[in-house]
Parts: sequence; C-alpha cells; structure tokens
Amino acid sequence: MLVRRPPDGRRRMDERRFLIVLWAWLAAHAAVRVLGSPVLGVDDVQQAVFTQSLDWHYGFRQPPLYTWLLIGLYELLGPGLAPHLVLRYGLLFLTGLALHRAALRLLGEPRLAAAAVIGYTLLPLYGFGAHQGFTHTTLQSAFMALTFLAALQVLERPTAAGYGVLGLCVGLGTLSKYSFPLYAVALALAALTRPEGRARLRDRRLALTLAAAAAVAGPFLAAAQREGFSLAALAAAAVGGDEAGYAGRVRAGLASVARAVAEYLSPAWLVALALFPRAWRPRLPEPGPGCALARRSVAFGLGLLIVGVAAGLVTHVEQRWLPPVLFLAPLAFACRAAAARALAPSKLRAYLATAAALAALVLVGRALYFAAGPLWGDWKRVHVPYPAWADQMRALGLAPALIVADDEHLAGNLRVLLPQARIATPRYAFYLPPPPRRRGGCLLAWRADRSPDPPPRLLAFARERLGLAPEPGRERRIYLRAPLLGAGERGPFARLGLLRVRCPFGVG
Repeated sequence: MLVRRPPDGRRRMDERRFLIVLWAWLAAHAAVRVLGSPVLGVDDVQQAVFTQSLDWHYGFRQPPLYTWLLIGLYELLGPGLAPHLVLRYGLLFLTGLALHRAALRLLGEPRLAAAAVIGYTLLPLYGFGAHQGFTHTTLQSAFMALTFLAALQVLERPTAAGYGVLGLCVGLGTLSKYSFPLYAVALALAALTRPEGRARLRDRRLALTLAAAAAVAGPFLAAAQREGFSLAALAAAAVGGDEAGYAGRVRAGLASVARAVAEYLSPAWLVALALFPRAWRPRLPEPGPGCALARRSVAFGLGLLIVGVAAGLVTHVEQRWLPPVLFLAPLAFACRAAAARALAPSKLRAYLATAAALAALVLVGRALYFAAGPLWGDWKRVHVPYPAWADQMRALGLAPALIVADDEHLAGNLRVLLPQARIATPRYAFYLPPPPRRRGGCLLAWRADRSPDPPPRLLAFARERLGLAPEPGRERRIYLRAPLLGAGERGPFARLGLLRVRCPFGVG
C-alpha cells in the first residue's frame, strides 16, 4: 500500500464519517428536490411512462434494468416523485460506497480514500448532472464502481465466489447502459498489462465470470437479436457524422474528443493542477497493481476512443457519454498524487475546502432554480401545474381509461398523478402501454397555452397507432387553467387542453 494502514478502530470511525457525509450530501439534494417541486423532470418522465409494463425492452433506446428497478419501487412506494428519488440517490450512495471501498484498497488510508471519492463532486456529471435527470448513467456508474471493486478483490485474492461476483456485476452493468462493455473491455486490457492480471485472466475460474455475465445479460441480448436490434447502428447514429472525407472525419473526431474530455474533467483537473502539481510529473513509480489497473483502464478507454476516431467511425462525442472511459480518473489521479508524495495535510485541506465550496454552490444553485419562478418570474418546466390539472380532472369526474398526451413531460406527470389511466404519447411512438385494466373514456391532452387546437402529430398518432379519432359533429373539448406552481392566485397561468374521443373501452 502507499501509506501505512491506521488502526482498525480509527479506520472504521473514518469510514463511518465518510458515509455520514455522503448520506448528508445526497439527502440535502433530495430535500431540495422534494421541497422545490413535485413535478417529474427530464429522463424521469420517460421512465414513468415505461413503468406501465414489465417488458424485455422499451424500444431498445436503453437496456431495461433501470426501468425494471423503478417498476419495483412503484409497486412498493406507489407512483410519484418518491420512487424516482429513492432509486437515483440509492444508486449514488451505492456508487460512493463502492468507490470508497475501492479507494481504501488502493490508498490504504480512509482520509485519502474519502478525498479521492469526494473528487467526483468536482466532475460536472456527478457534482451537478446526476441530480438533474440522469437515469441509466447513474445506474451504470453504480455497476462500474462495483465492477472495479470486484476486480480488485479478484486481483488481490482470487476465489470462485469473487469471480462469480465479478461476472454478476458485468452482466448487470451490461443491462444498465450499452456503453458499459467499453468499460469492461478497457479493464480487461489493463489487466493484461500486469503479470498478476494475466494470471487472473488465465485462471479457469474466469469461466464463472463469463457464465454469470451471460446468465444475467444473455436473455436480453438474445431478445434484442431476435427483434433485429443493432447496437452498431445505434452507436454509428450517435457518434458518427456527415463530415466529408476521411481527414475531415478524423479532425472532427479529435476535436470532439478533446472538447468532451476537457468538459468532463473540468474543473477537477484545474483544481488538481493548482494544488498537486507534483502529481502531474510524467515519470512516477507504479504504486501497485490496483492503481495500475485504474490508471491503465482509463488509458485504454481513451485509446479505444481514439481508435474509433482514427477509423473514421467516431466524429462526435459528448462529455455525458464519457463515464465508461474516464470513470476511474479521480482514483487514478489520487494514486499518482500519493506516489508523488503530493498529499500534504495543508493541500488536502485546501482541496476538501474547494470541493465543499463547489458542492454548496451547486446545492444553493439548485434551490434557486426552483425558486426562480416565484422570485423573479423565471418559470421552468418544474413550475407547470400538473398536480392542479389532475385535481381539476378528478373534480370534473373525468376518469379516463386512456390518455394520449402530446409531449413526454405531460405524459410522464399524468402517469404518476392519474395512475389508474394508461398513458401514451407520440414522443415515444415506439412504446404503447398495455390495454387499460378498467372501462372508461379516452382523452387527448395537450398544452393549450399557444393554441386551443390539438397538435396535428397528436391527432395523427392517436388515429394511426391507437385507432382513436374525434367524432365529427360530436367533438367535446375541455380546457383547464391553473396558476404555475408558486405563482399564487394571480398567475401567470398555464392551460391544458383535453379532447374526448370515441373510445373502444367504453364509458366507466
């Protein structure tokens, strides 16, 4: 290890302190979200719509594990904001816990391990973005942390159970997000560069890892193949471009990768450069097999990305796509800083103070985001009065069996506010909910602030995909009006349009 291990009693106390700080930070963000608005936000609305059925896939846009977990929480807690927050912050806590355990194995000292994990709050994706709306990326992060921890266990003390747990993590990670295999491949390549890693990969017990991963992810992958899903086509559509000529594609790819990496690591790399300059020296002693695994997996991840650029396949990369490549970068840098003896107590205090200040700034910023409407008239999606509209629908005696909503935000929020109704939307035209479980009417719903008429795409989707259409001469429209959340009785107001259509399910 890089430093002397402290006594077990102190280690346990420091670990408890870290977990308390982690829990308090996540709880503060969850409280801001609960107090700020009951409205579901980006990504959560999609998952709310998909919770209406337990399927092998939901249009193959993402693997299904996140939706499956959310369905279980809906059954336990009921539809609403709560299951979304429990899942998100439970996964973030699990990620922090696994990273801390891994950092302990790398650094040997709880305070250094805590500092290494706290470094993730200096990355925009985890310091801010994870609280805004990431779903599958949050799940992927948890399994990347667990996979790395399991890999360290196999590297240090190989057992049959350890190999099996590693395979379980890889299989579940594959069900979390399609880019997870890039992370697993980079880890395997990094292991090949060390003698102990090659020994673990030659071990016959590796078959347990492969079998466990196949047992978990295999059924979904088989279903995807049966239905003609192509991950290569999906990846090409995401990272490809229309630049003319090979040289143009390579230039665009290199520029995009450089920009995305800088965005992903900022401001963490600036803070690290200012406080730990010695850790940036090019030649430092290899601190150990675990640290080598972290550092080299990052290098291989970047290398695979550059290979895609050199092949002319990757021309566009966004920083939110980079966790499989750069997830272990904070741990790898902590290893370098420890190897360079750059972690003086004063430097660590300054580092932790910087991280705490930025974390507090993000927390206050999120609170102001929710308060911006009532305070300054800067109204956001989180202020749309979905709860008031749902109450008005119930007061009018509307108990529809099916609602076709024009956009995903309306669909997702009506799903949790009117859980007895089935919800469909042209925004997710590839997904149709199961038939209603009860008799009732059918409604088309749209935001009527700009136009009192239902949007053409809503009418076309309802007619072509669901067989619903207004009856000529018998059309009945209903308009609901409610003040934006936090606006008070004087408004401003938002309007919801409802159109009753002929329904094959009958009138309840």
